[in-house]
Amino acid sequence: MARRHLTSMHDLSPDEARRIVTEAHASKLLWDQDRPPESRFLQDKNAILLFEKPSLRTTSSLQTAIARHGGFSKFEEAGNLLKRSDGQERESLEHVIGALERYYHFIIARVFEHDTIQRIVQASRRASVVNALCNRHHPLQALADVTTIDREFHDIAPANRRVAYIGDGNNVATSLSQACAMTGMNFVHAGPEKYRIPADEWELARRYATDSHVSLEFTTKPEAAVDGALAVYTDTFVSMGDEAEEAKLLRAFAGYQITPELMGRADPKAVFLHCMPAHTGQEVHKDVVDGPQSRILDLAEDRMHTAAAVLKLLLEAR
Repeated sequence: MARRHLTSMHDLSPDEARRIVTEAHASKLLWDQDRPPESRFLQDKNAILLFEKPSLRTTSSLQTAIARHGGFSKFEEAGNLLKRSDGQERESLEHVIGALERYYHFIIARVFEHDTIQRIVQASRRASVVNALCNRHHPLQALADVTTIDREFHDIAPANRRVAYIGDGNNVATSLSQACAMTGMNFVHAGPEKYRIPADEWELARRYATDSHVSLEFTTKPEAAVDGALAVYTDTFVSMGDEAEEAKLLRAFAGYQITPELMGRADPKAVFLHCMPAHTGQEVHKDVVDGPQSRILDLAEDRMHTAAAVLKLLLEAR
């Protein structure tokens, strides 16, 4: 029987994205009250976290969510399974996944290339595959993003919320643009023309925005993007694996740092968001990332609540 996967926001309907947000709110309420979840729906279910790229928040949020709902998880560095000490392939990815799915109900992969996610999905006939990050998509992060925004501005209709993303049109920006559009929030990306969200992904976000009757914009001017925004978001200018190009990237994004002055152009109620880790002094000023408008730790926590809601949705399709 074919299993359902989450490889990008495109694997969800707008209704399902909104359901995940709603269930994440309920999960946080119980967590804040130190109460157990209403359902241990992962009882007797196993998940493996197969990571090529390390992550504090992704690992911790997933393992805590799985344990809280009765499941078992194991973390494995993908390189230990796939590569020999000389860098050559130790065993085919297809054989690795074929074996893992005999033990695990979920294969949660954090990898460098989207092609790897696609190969894992193609090889998996029994387990549900979750993309915990690749070079093109970061759906788990985006679902947490819109959850944090929705809770912060619960008294403002989604169609009246403006989310401004400043910086590189990377995997985080791509998934966030689509998540905002799917959940009915206006989205604007500000960055250098060369670093726009990929055209094919932008077009899909535009379709979601059209269906939701909200706006999707691009500008090279960060000041224009943040005017009236309720949420101002950025990510590192130098992603993991791009350290060799750090000087070039910092030159390209000069003028795009989130400063107190830039935040001052946003709505007075605006919050600052970052998927972390943050490089203070590069993409964001210290007084912003550690200031009163920052909600980066609320966002980090929401990774746990949305992860649980995603796994529940995928499990229901089994």
